[in-house]
Amino acid sequence: MTQQELDTLEHNRRQLRRLQSQLDSLCEPIGAVPMTGMPSGGGGGNTVESLVIQKESIQSEIDSLRQESRRICFAIEPPRTRRVFVLFYAEGMTWERVADEMGYSEWKGPQRLRNRYVKKLSV
Repeated sequence: MTQQELDTLEHNRRQLRRLQSQLDSLCEPIGAVPMTGMPSGGGGGNTVESLVIQKESIQSEIDSLRQESRRICFAIEPPRTRRVFVLFYAEGMTWERVADEMGYSEWKGPQRLRNRYVKKLSV
């Protein structure tokens, strides 16, 4: 992995968090939208359809960012370190969730694996 790839992972993670937040806020009001079954005649468009389109667009961006991040992570050796990177960067998990997923008792274990790997990049 290069420094540029690491920067891409960091950027993608920030984007994933932003997009997931947007997606979460979009999904909240969907249950509250009245559905009459009648087409909207005022030219305002179908609110439910608009929300679904926005949701699909955001989900597509999320999927694309995750795919790019996974592609970068798959080159990482050893496999345990690779898994830390995939869970943290591509899946967007917190350090606590990464630790739990990998069987660590605390979040610092996976973070140390990541930090050791990144330190090797700068040597």
